[in-house]
Amino acid sequence: MAWIPAVLATDHWVGTGPGSAGTQRLLGVGTRLLLIALLSREPVRIRAQVAVVVAVATLVEYTFSYELHGYGDRRHYVPWYVPPGDGMVYLGALAIVR
Repeated sequence: MAWIPAVLATDHWVGTGPGSAGTQRLLGVGTRLLLIALLSREPVRIRAQVAVVVAVATLVEYTFSYELHGYGDRRHYVPWYVPPGDGMVYLGALAIVR
């Protein structure tokens, strides 16, 4: 659960200067790798649920970002860490419920 605030803080403070695209990509790759590691301990049913959440959330994020101009990010595009971050939020909610 600490990963998401850490990524957001890093993106906010480091991701606004020169090289911000590289930082944002690194945060995205790290988030994906962590999600994969967390899912490796989950049953197939939970992995499938998280995959569906990430797929639907990605579709919605990109639709609102590009087509409807609803994404309020300063870069006006979906950061790489957002789709896997949605999966981590879902997985975190499942962990709390358990």
